[in-house]
Amino acid sequence: MEPAFFIGKALEVRGGRDLTLVSTGGMLGDALAAADTLSGEGLSVRVISMPTLKPFDGEAIARAARQTGAIITLEEHSVHGGLGSATAEAILASGEVVRFQKMGIPDRPYKLIGSQAYLKQHLIGDVARMARTLLRKATPQAA
Repeated sequence: MEPAFFIGKALEVRGGRDLTLVSTGGMLGDALAAADTLSGEGLSVRVISMPTLKPFDGEAIARAARQTGAIITLEEHSVHGGLGSATAEAILASGEVVRFQKMGIPDRPYKLIGSQAYLKQHLIGDVARMARTLLRKATPQAA
């Protein structure tokens, strides 16, 4: 059964309490794959699909920030001016303090040619690895 779609509303594809992955477009599959990997490591990962960026569902982001405390955005777009930027603005407006990372196309020149998967691997990176790094930064080190 397909979820109900409403313009300007996020779709929570999977619930979770440790981390939220917010994706748009074709990155939903990458978010779900990373969530599966991290779930196998004992993490509870929320996955949100953001089908529209304007209007933007800042309430869903504020709720995710409050409930999980860590958010990573995934997009096949520049890291400036897209999903990551809108999410950062929503987090700031919410007043929540979270660990946050944008994953997308870097704002720099590059000379790569290849398949979509190849370009994602080399320009965007490994979502599960980024999640581990982000969560580790927030964990106090044992003395």
